[in-house]
Amino acid sequence: MVPMQNNYSSYIKVSVIAIGVTIIFTILVIIHYVQISGRQGTIIIPAGNTYLGPTVQTIKGHVYPYTMSVPATLTLTTFPNDPYDMYAIMGNDPSSNVLIGVDDLSKNTTRSQFINQPKTVYINNWWKQFGGLTGVKSIEPFTNSKGLKGYTVKFLNTANESPNLDIFFEVPDKPQYVIHLSNGTLDPSVFTKIVDSVGWEVR
Repeated sequence: MVPMQNNYSSYIKVSVIAIGVTIIFTILVIIHYVQISGRQGTIIIPAGNTYLGPTVQTIKGHVYPYTMSVPATLTLTTFPNDPYDMYAIMGNDPSSNVLIGVDDLSKNTTRSQFINQPKTVYINNWWKQFGGLTGVKSIEPFTNSKGLKGYTVKFLNTANESPNLDIFFEVPDKPQYVIHLSNGTLDPSVFTKIVDSVGWEVR
């Protein structure tokens, strides 16, 4: 009988310990949930700025009817008398941080030849106007949440690198327009959300 009593006592001790561990773990989980439930989602960019994910602003073109959503804390600027209807990220040199613009192929005799051609042909020639680029590394087609057909493009520079990511969107029923976005500053997750939000309003 003594061995049985010892076994029973050991079983009781193990059960009590197991229950205690379970209770402590549950309390820790509850505390962690309470701590994080009050926080807003954030997106971090390399520079260290924090953009509040849930807080966005809608940006609209002044010349062309494109739209996009960006973090409310992302400060953008425009350029006077700009035929490309660009928005750039504020900084020391906004002209080197253009986020979005529109190419009107009909306003340039060199580009007008690409109006009725696949936009990949235009992309494969677009880089030639810039001395710092040497070619195209990759072109990947996709469709964003607004139904716009786009192309994710990586161009090669003279160092055989692709530091920036470019996006080209076709405009439905308006082959003369190409929406162009470029990113060399924003965190990729932020830029991806902006790209997915780009739309074209029918006027």
